[in-house]
Amino acid sequence: MRSMVQEGLRKLLAERAATPPTRKMGDATVTGTGMNPESANAPWGVFAAAIYELPPLDD
Repeated sequence: MRSMVQEGLRKLLAERAATPPTRKMGDATVTGTGMNPESANAPWGVFAAAIYELPPLDD
């Protein structure tokens, strides 16, 4: 009985390893017209300051 259980587990694990799980990303589309014209050419420091609430970095 023990050998049958072990064989079944080995087979199950081999099948799972052969077919990795697939994940589908949901649609993340947003509405709008794009980036503000004043931010279009801004350096990363401006965005980092806004995101992380830091003082603006001098570039």
